[in-house]
Amino acid sequence: MVFNRSLNFLCFNSNFKTKSADIFSLGCVYYFVLTWGKHPFGLPLRRNANILVSKGKFDELEKEHEGFSWLLSSMTSKTIDKRPPASEILQHHIFWTKEKSLNFLVNISNRTKTPSVRLDNCITSLEARIKLFHDKSDTWLPSLCPVLRNHLTVKFGKKQKASTVMDLIRLIRNMHNHISEEVVPSELKKAMGVSSSDFFDYWITRFPYIVAVTWIAFRPLKKQQDYGLVDYYSEFNFEFGTFKK
Repeated sequence: MVFNRSLNFLCFNSNFKTKSADIFSLGCVYYFVLTWGKHPFGLPLRRNANILVSKGKFDELEKEHEGFSWLLSSMTSKTIDKRPPASEILQHHIFWTKEKSLNFLVNISNRTKTPSVRLDNCITSLEARIKLFHDKSDTWLPSLCPVLRNHLTVKFGKKQKASTVMDLIRLIRNMHNHISEEVVPSELKKAMGVSSSDFFDYWITRFPYIVAVTWIAFRPLKKQQDYGLVDYYSEFNFEFGTFKK
């Protein structure tokens, strides 16, 4: 297979590790499936050279599979020690259920009310990716459906904060907590969905990076018991790549 030939090329290093080779191969398989048969390092003639200089074609994945590019680029890194172990990959947000992803965002919003230096650093890291949510204006409100925008206007007027990523996460938390209440208009329930699955789909289709960038930004707090994030991260400290836009 094309993957085996790539691995054989890397095996010249006497420190080559079998488990890391499996991670490399798995990354290639994921890419193969997601791109309908392509190899992450291109055609056979240039493949080995591309591996040596880490020149993979991962950015094109973002068009259809947000968040996969930086995971797969890490898995297929030419540097063995930079490839995440299987336990880290399994904890990756891409493999979460919709319910777990939604609970993660709600938990982040609930746990960020008490200021701290570490928390502020995480929020700063999160807000550095704001362009993923609005490019041509200073608000992400246009991405919401008209029904929700009208609801927010009637309820909050100009007091509704809608410029930062944390504003968006708080809105998701607030709507999640109240969407099932009788006072919520039926047309809004229909537009957003009441079940966890439908409700999460509403947000992730409009803001496909919301879980990914939040997960990256808050990794430094994963061992802090006060934030309750242990279930969302592995015990390892491997760092994945960054988003580009």
